[in-house]
Amino acid sequence: MAFLDTFVLISYFVLTLAISLWFGWRTKNLKDYAVSSQDFSVTMIVATIFASFTGGNAILGWTEKIYSVGMIAAIPSLGYAVFRFFLAEKVCPKMGKFDKALTVGSILQQNFGKEGRVIGSALAVLNCTGIVATQMVALSVVIQYFFNIESQISLVFIALFTITYTTMGGIRAVALTDLVQFLIIIFFIPLIAVYALDAAGGLEIVVQKSFITKEGFDHSDVLNLSLLFVLASIGNFSPVMVHRLLLSRDLKKLSDSLKLSALIEVPTSFIIAIVRGCCFCDSLF
Repeated sequence: MAFLDTFVLISYFVLTLAISLWFGWRTKNLKDYAVSSQDFSVTMIVATIFASFTGGNAILGWTEKIYSVGMIAAIPSLGYAVFRFFLAEKVCPKMGKFDKALTVGSILQQNFGKEGRVIGSALAVLNCTGIVATQMVALSVVIQYFFNIESQISLVFIALFTITYTTMGGIRAVALTDLVQFLIIIFFIPLIAVYALDAAGGLEIVVQKSFITKEGFDHSDVLNLSLLFVLASIGNFSPVMVHRLLLSRDLKKLSDSLKLSALIEVPTSFIIAIVRGCCFCDSLF
């Protein structure tokens, strides 16, 4: 691997740990750790929502689907944007009564008592464990590719790294590292797309060759993609998203952040699809 690639990856890990240590010294109690002062800016809220949900699943998971079906497989991912608009319009206005809540369990306890808190918290832990596991697998693929390290070893490293920086730094550290990831995605993914399009011969050629690549694409495939769109539209109300709704007491700020995140999600989904579609063009290689 080139020196620059190694330097960039190592720098990212060092920066993340440095951020964790910096905010770790300033975390005084559980509220500081979970939601801090609940005064996050629109930029930080947008960044943490976007980076939390446009991660390994979007960049690796959806691109795998595009490879097997075509660029048309990017359309269901727009359901994430639809769901964020729904949250902004229907859920945010009702979040005021939960301004003292720190977790999903705290919210459930207000409505369903201690039993609701215990059951909801247990389910939230299971859900988040699955989310973290998929992200770790995605990152282990990247580390294995660049450093030629066995996947089991890279997974152990990623697990220890994730536990360390989240445990020490709390939400401030997570939000700031999400901001770094957000900037990387919105600046470098388009640059890669521009380079790939130029090498592939232009957008028109890429669309012609990769919009639908599956042989025998029929009504059942349309139905499957439609169902994926519906699931993306309703299935994003996870404990992670609920926690992001607790990052500000200003409900208008929350609503604006969700809408802005949704607007950014739309072109990002298509840019990722274009990058993957370029791989179908012989001229790229």
